[in-house]
Amino acid sequence: MKDQGKLIQSKATKIGEVALDKIDDVLEQYQKVLPYLKELGLKVEGLSIEAGLFPKIKTSLIASLSAIEVAAVERVKEQNKSNQLLVAILNAVLLAKKCNDRLDQASISLFKDLIVDIELGIPPAISVRFK
Repeated sequence: MKDQGKLIQSKATKIGEVALDKIDDVLEQYQKVLPYLKELGLKVEGLSIEAGLFPKIKTSLIASLSAIEVAAVERVKEQNKSNQLLVAILNAVLLAKKCNDRLDQASISLFKDLIVDIELGIPPAISVRFK
């Protein structure tokens, strides 16, 4: 029984090390997308780190909805097709902008800011909300 416990602990340690390496890769990708996001008017609002077997880095970006220019977002997306994280974030921004514009057309939008919540982990996740 003790041997099984040691084996499980050893495997968990190895999984944790692999997860940390993956987080390092994802964090490096995130650092590369920040200049593009800043160019488009998105600012980092916060960052948190969750330690554990599968560590996570959570961050939020905020931008004024009126400052988001669809053409500029599309241009940056087109120029960086191979950057999966950037493309995923920009797709979320475009979707949110489109939804907000439709609400504006119906005169029911009360929102002025877009917040993009990003969870860099295994797997990564992106969500958007309005403020």
